[in-house]
Amino acid sequence: MKVHHGWSGEFSSGKWAKFDVELDETDLMRMLHEADIDMTHPHLVKERHAFMLLQAEAEVLLLLKMMSAFSYPEKQGRARIEEILVLKHDVVTKIRDSVPARADD
Repeated sequence: MKVHHGWSGEFSSGKWAKFDVELDETDLMRMLHEADIDMTHPHLVKERHAFMLLQAEAEVLLLLKMMSAFSYPEKQGRARIEEILVLKHDVVTKIRDSVPARADD
């Protein structure tokens, strides 16, 4: 699975920018590892949860770039990032509930 998220727009008179973020299963595995989720059974992760997590991460990355490089309103960007972080937490919780607990090393 790959998730592609992009933005393009005029940031100054006659000056345009385009950003694209593409995340895939490697990124998903990294995010799940960071959340301490054992992925020895990746088939237990529902596709919609994987998509939601990748899409949310891509949007956060895009917002951070827009705020730092193109004067995207920081208050608006931060508020949206907070909403996304709540969504990511909820999705990670659903994934954690659907896979066996990680065995101690």
